[in-house]
Amino acid sequence: MSTYISNILSQKNTTHIIGADTNSSIGTCASLPEANLSDKQESHLDIDPAFSLLGPFGNPHRSKSGENLLNIMREHQLRAAATFFDNNNKYNTWLAPPHPSTGKRHAYQLDHIFIPKYQLCHTKNIKRRFNGATSDHAALFIDFELSSMPLLKKKAEKNDSPLPPTKKNDNKVLRGITLPTFKKRVEEYFSDLSPEKATLLSPSELLDDFESHIVQTATDVASSETKRRPDWFTEAEQLLLDLIQQRNNAFKTCMKNPSEENQTNLKEARHNLLREKRKAKRQWQYAYASKCQKKDFIIKPKEAWEMVFKLMEGFQKHHRTHLPSNFKNKNGIEAKNDDDNAAILNSHFHSLFNSNVQVDPTVLNELPQHEIKYELGETPTASEVKNAISSMAYEKSPGQSGLTTDMIKNLPPQAFNYYVELIQIFWTNPDTDFDAWHVTILNVLYKGKGDPQDPNNNRGIAL
Repeated sequence: MSTYISNILSQKNTTHIIGADTNSSIGTCASLPEANLSDKQESHLDIDPAFSLLGPFGNPHRSKSGENLLNIMREHQLRAAATFFDNNNKYNTWLAPPHPSTGKRHAYQLDHIFIPKYQLCHTKNIKRRFNGATSDHAALFIDFELSSMPLLKKKAEKNDSPLPPTKKNDNKVLRGITLPTFKKRVEEYFSDLSPEKATLLSPSELLDDFESHIVQTATDVASSETKRRPDWFTEAEQLLLDLIQQRNNAFKTCMKNPSEENQTNLKEARHNLLREKRKAKRQWQYAYASKCQKKDFIIKPKEAWEMVFKLMEGFQKHHRTHLPSNFKNKNGIEAKNDDDNAAILNSHFHSLFNSNVQVDPTVLNELPQHEIKYELGETPTASEVKNAISSMAYEKSPGQSGLTTDMIKNLPPQAFNYYVELIQIFWTNPDTDFDAWHVTILNVLYKGKGDPQDPNNNRGIAL
């Protein structure tokens, strides 16, 4: 039987649906032995594969012959499709004859449709039907979506070359030895600015061009390469994959021939894998953990917290839950590109911020009136602008232009005076405006519950 199924499933780019009157009860994932969920198991690879092959729905009864059927499912990674769909407890397909003493008839789930593990995403539903051929067993109906694309895509060749380093503006370098060079190159903007460009460009376009020059200058003189370090599993990937393969082979051998020797070999293979996993984690985390000790949080807290976040990312990155990238509109139609996503979010937030709510505007008259400070309406002076810039904090994230507070705080006098002039013109001339000052970056974060493609289940954050 095992060889026959292997020959069928070995055909690539083929849809496999196996229907069988098994005369065996395999139960559900909830009826699997609790011994398989030991606290010592740190990964899903150490759990009985049957937990991913059986769903939570169905008749929980399991017979002795059902154990043999489960071994076949484990060996060939076959899922009992009916156990993954809730059909109001209508799972049983056979009614046993009346019991000799009690006269009761017990119902069993003896018929199943098996599909390869990766094909469950194409299965829409499994239902019990009574309109099939004449039989004492109920029929099973599968709603399966056939894809025009190959079920198994050709894997791309693995590139073992190290990840290229990324360039990042280093604010410490900018404020240090490269500061004179940065100021000199920023001032070159005014000497290179042609009269035609200054005349034809609008104030808004001039500001965008000036800020782009500042960001590019900082990138040229104060950027540093940051090497990307892989997570703990990737650093010891080949060794761990070999041990996982050894563990899987020992598990298959133990399922086919559950002798004491094979059980001992399986136990040893699992122990070796767990030991190397712990060793890989300790070696990976040492470099970061040594930089976020108690004293580091007092002397340089930002860098210490960066090490903490890198530790978290290294342990959790390969376990992240995949979230769909496209949203759905009110009719349930999924977006196909970025423009569709923007239109869906635009409609959602427009209705959210413009909802008709009944308010009583007369309540505003009851608020106490404070003294009007007319001096706040006067044109800001150069010293006031300088004080406002000096009060800005270092190491802040930039906006869409990429301009950081570190760049603004270290501008040469000529560039600073140009900024003051632009602010004063904006303050006094109603016809002068800057488009960049009206651009807001809207990010959406999934709330963690409900359909992630529904905009109502995402929280909007404007930056």
